[in-house]
Amino acid sequence: MLSIGGHLDPTSGGCTADGGSGSGGTTPPASGTYNPQEALKYAERWYAGNNPDFTWFGKNAQGQQSPIGGNGDCANFASQCLYAGGMPMKRTGVARDQWYYDTIGGSYNGKSSSWSGAHELRLFIKYNTGTPRFDYEFLSSANGLVPGDLVFVLDRSNGESKAGARATHVAMVRKVENGKVYIYSHTPYSNGEWDTSAANTLFCHFKGIVI
Repeated sequence: MLSIGGHLDPTSGGCTADGGSGSGGTTPPASGTYNPQEALKYAERWYAGNNPDFTWFGKNAQGQQSPIGGNGDCANFASQCLYAGGMPMKRTGVARDQWYYDTIGGSYNGKSSSWSGAHELRLFIKYNTGTPRFDYEFLSSANGLVPGDLVFVLDRSNGESKAGARATHVAMVRKVENGKVYIYSHTPYSNGEWDTSAANTLFCHFKGIVI
């Protein structure tokens, strides 16, 4: 069993994000629905490594340090999966409402904080009222989770409520079996079992995409 409940990333560009801005060259999928099967195909293909079409943050699976810095790639990977599942990039609105990764000529150019930070991704899902946005629900337990959903680790070390706690890690649900959740994730690179307690897990079920 893989322990990831203690994963924290205090640096920019990883599970805790810095800001980001940019424009240019990545074209979003022409889709108004979320296709969890496509998200999972992508996750299965890349959970153990890094897609060269995207910059990774922190250390890769071989322990090499990214030239961009950071030490966590979880939200970057989860965002790539959501993008593969049909969520168009969103570059408009205030910083909290943006969700994008940009390249120019194949080179990294910029990203929104919600693309690369676990907590910022959670805030984008919860508070974005523009379009495109996810139609979602946060569940009280793993009941109702399906493959292609997300789970977040919450830091409740100071007694925070789930609503007020900071997300420190995110992973994509691979399967739910006999009450156990299995995930795809980066930092750590895993297709293992999620063993963070329900009290410190935010369960996010996607219903679709609002265009």
